[in-house]
Order: sequence, then C-alpha cells, then structure tokens
Amino acid sequence: MDTNEQDSLRDDERRIARGVDVRRNDADDLAALMRVLHHLVGKSIERRSVSPLMDFVWSNLTAGAEHVSSIRIACASGCSHCCNLWVEASAPEVLFTVGQMDVLRRKSVLQSVEAACSRTAGASFEERATMLTPCPLLEGDMCTIYAERPLVCRTAASTDAELCRRSLIHFSGEDIPVPLPWTSIRNNYRVALECALHRAGLPHQAREWNESLRLALTDETAEPRWLAGVDVFAGLPMPRDTVTTTHPHWRALYAHAFGSLP
Repeated sequence: MDTNEQDSLRDDERRIARGVDVRRNDADDLAALMRVLHHLVGKSIERRSVSPLMDFVWSNLTAGAEHVSSIRIACASGCSHCCNLWVEASAPEVLFTVGQMDVLRRKSVLQSVEAACSRTAGASFEERATMLTPCPLLEGDMCTIYAERPLVCRTAASTDAELCRRSLIHFSGEDIPVPLPWTSIRNNYRVALECALHRAGLPHQAREWNESLRLALTDETAEPRWLAGVDVFAGLPMPRDTVTTTHPHWRALYAHAFGSLP
C-alpha cells in the first residue's frame, strides 16, 4: 500500500470511527465502511482467520447503533420470540461464531445443531415462517453466543414484545413493529460486507444458519478454504430476498465505493 492509499484508508477509518450514523443517510459513510472492510478482508486472508474482519464489523456496528439508542425498543434479555425464525448469515459470520468455541463446546453445539437440522433441513423460507424451530444455540431463552451472534440477530428490534409473541409464537399474522433505523443499520452493514467480500474475490452470499453451522462445525478446513476463495457453503439454502451483484442498487453502491462496477 502506497502513501496515498494509506492516507485514504486513514481518512475512511476516521470517518466511520464511531460507526455509520444511519440518521445521516450519507452514501460516503457507507462507501468508507466498504473500503475499510475490504482492507480488513485482506488482513484476514493474510492471517488465515476471519477475526480481523469480524472483530471490526461487530465493534463498529455496536458503535453505530449508539446513534439510535434513544429509540425505545422492547427487546430484553430472555425475550427470544424471534429466535424461532429462519436465520441467514454470511460465511465470515458463521466461521467467526464457530471459531470462538473450544473443542468441547463445538462437540456440544454440534449435537444441538444436528437436532435442529433434522427438523429444518429442506424447509423453505415460507415453510419456516410457521414452524417453531428454536435456534440450536438458544438455552433457556438465552443466546449462548450473544457476543458472536450474526447480523440479522444483532439488528432484530421491535417496539412491542407482546406483539412479537403473538406473531412469531402463535402465528397471528401481525406485522412486527421494527424501527426503520434498525432496518437501515442491518442493510448498511450487510451491503458493506458483501461488497468488500466481492471486491476481494470471496463468496459473499448469505446461507441458512443451521446448515451453515453444521458444515463449519464438521469441516476444519472450511475457514482457510473460504479465505482462499472456495465457496464452501455452496448449495446450502439461501434467503428469499437475495440481492446479487446484478442488482442496479447493489452495483451503484459498489461503484460509489470502489470507482468501478463489480
């Protein structure tokens, strides 16, 4: 990296030092985040570990969420209604979660994951909407990987826990009242991570959580192979609303950050 590139990177890091403030709705902030993440993807490839990338993603997202902390949400410890839904996660999210577990923990988790997969394997996104399928990493209504939980879980927010219970546990059909800023946070960090991964030549599409966990827990080579560009999660179920590199909005954001189309 030459001097100009180093200076540009430092400018980007300063711009998003306190996370992306979604209240600003500034495309330059999102572009800066993409470039910083792309740099950290390179660090992760060098170190053969997703930790440099994901440590930053989670700490920066936490900082960004502080900008909207004045918005009242009903989510609290022990409230796990949304932990029965379909969950998707990108490869580095899954690999980071599994990478934080020791050998004994992995064996214990694998049993729970296998049991969950026996219920959810083959079920579509729509079918899962009316299936009570607790996350295999949920114990006593508490998330056992809270510090490493994926993006979709970090940005799940509601202003009415009772409505969540009716809708997600009793299938009332009511819409969950999600504050718009939390949806924006999820979209910003998801797109920034996708663009950074694509720029580095790594697979970026999210896959279903349970089956992704099972693969990562049973294949010790998954992390280094993925960092080498192999789509180790290929063939696993994908979310319904997948946005690909051919989508005009995705391409426009990518071009704004990197000065070229994907």
